[in-house]
Amino acid sequence: MDKKPKGAAQAELTNRGAQRRDELVKAALRIIVREGPGAVSLRTVAKEAGASHGLVAYYFGTRSALMVAAVETVCGYIATTFGAIIPDLEAAASDPSRFAAVLARYNIDHVINHPDIAWRCTR
Repeated sequence: MDKKPKGAAQAELTNRGAQRRDELVKAALRIIVREGPGAVSLRTVAKEAGASHGLVAYYFGTRSALMVAAVETVCGYIATTFGAIIPDLEAAASDPSRFAAVLARYNIDHVINHPDIAWRCTR
């Protein structure tokens, strides 16, 4: 019989748990985009994600914690992607028009490729 070492099994559970938590946060973000932040509750996220209310409560406990996780996800994404254009911004620092063009390209990319995030961040 081929048994997984206990550490490997725990890592798999941890990875699955992290993935499930991420799915719940994405469900919350879809609700925010579609209906606004007031529509987010543990129950609406559970329904959106096809999960149980208890599962959402297990990962977040409260609506506030769920909202914080959603905001952290979006901010982390923006910080990471914005970091990629820093060299371009530094190169354009002495030319305001070129600097603005770099920022405009970045924002256009987000509106086109990530409307679910860009829409809320630009309102």
